[in-house]
Amino acid sequence: MRLTDDDICRGLMERDMDYLAEFVCEYERFMYEAAKKYLGTHGKDDVVISECVSNAIIFIWDHIHLYQEEKQSFKTWVGMVVLSMAKKPL
Repeated sequence: MRLTDDDICRGLMERDMDYLAEFVCEYERFMYEAAKKYLGTHGKDDVVISECVSNAIIFIWDHIHLYQEEKQSFKTWVGMVVLSMAKKPL
């Protein structure tokens, strides 16, 4: 059974590692492509892109409480986190 974004958010907020693993499975490709779209146009390689995604995953794990469902979808928020990480110097 596929988990919903609400399920994943709830699990992350409860600090459940199984939900973190599920989040990574569901979102890693999306996050990689979002980072690649930004960083690739700035001449960055796959290692830098992967590091950006790793940093975004850590940020989301540590700051899931900042996500506000009423303001945007979870996917949009994740994309914004990735873009923010991509803009930071590595």
